[in-house]
Amino acid sequence: MGLNMSEVVSNVKLDPEALEILKAVKLAGIPEWHTLLPVEGRRVYQERVRLFAQKGTPMHSVDDLTIPGPGGQINLRKYTPSTTQKMPVLIYL
Repeated sequence: MGLNMSEVVSNVKLDPEALEILKAVKLAGIPEWHTLLPVEGRRVYQERVRLFAQKGTPMHSVDDLTIPGPGGQINLRKYTPSTTQKMPVLIYL
């Protein structure tokens, strides 16, 4: 049983920029993740990257970091879009 993104969006208040991204993905005819096999998912990911690479998001800084992990160092990348406002945190694994 998959999630229907349009149902999720209609029941949740999203950031206006996030709504614009979802609209652009839909208009570009890019399928939703849960409907794809891994090979197709990688192809669709590349389509999304190309779609939004044109816009870009200005970044104050991008820092490569490491933290200790159970099997050695874990590489991290920290994106800081602004220093003038509190920003949410997203951890992408």
